[in-house]
Amino acid sequence: MFHPLNIKSMKKITVLVFMSLMAMVSLAQDIIITTEKEKIDAKVVEVSSSTVRYKKTSSLDGPTYVLETDKVVCVAYENGDVDLFAPVTNTSISSLDSLNTATLGFIAKEDDIYTLYTKNSRTPMDRKAYKMFIQNNSPEAWKEWKKGTAIMNTGWGLFAGGLASTFFIGVPLINYYYDHFVRNEHMYGAACAFLVIGPIATITSIPLLSVGANKRKNSYTNYNQQTAAQFTLGCSSNGVGLQITF
Repeated sequence: MFHPLNIKSMKKITVLVFMSLMAMVSLAQDIIITTEKEKIDAKVVEVSSSTVRYKKTSSLDGPTYVLETDKVVCVAYENGDVDLFAPVTNTSISSLDSLNTATLGFIAKEDDIYTLYTKNSRTPMDRKAYKMFIQNNSPEAWKEWKKGTAIMNTGWGLFAGGLASTFFIGVPLINYYYDHFVRNEHMYGAACAFLVIGPIATITSIPLLSVGANKRKNSYTNYNQQTAAQFTLGCSSNGVGLQITF
């Protein structure tokens, strides 16, 4: 027989689970945000360079609606991806100082250029400018950049140490051993050890350098996740809904 307190707890848990499921169902759709700050619950059918075609979730068998992309701020898809639409107007790199954590937008990377897209501008940044931007505006992206740098430093250390162990210690020792006919087992053992450890350290450094570089290059995704977090589930007197910050 259940204790009354346990029954009350189970009721609370049931209600919470039900609310969570309702919230998940309510989010299981695409969301279009227009430049008029209108939120459209939709099922996006097609996105082109000029239009967004969609059906309303309340009428999936109904007509297909069309919005011009210049009237769309962004599309948040059911799977969590976000497409941001912004005018193609460049912002000077010198304006980076004025950008702060209140700046909403997404960063895309092509080759060695990072581009910050916001509602009103597109700001290209080289690696130095990007590094400065995330250092001042995105703790999570900066943390990922520093983590990548630490891994790369470890990789470079192993790479340099491996080459030094091989060519500056192991090879000279083994040459000295054979050239001077010094039959010293400890010297021979040390030479062999350096000739084994050195190449292993050098080979180990390669994936570390690759992983570290990728972490730095892709740290912009942490900034995108930070801005995507502006789409959050919120509660108000009217119930549970999706909060969108402009």
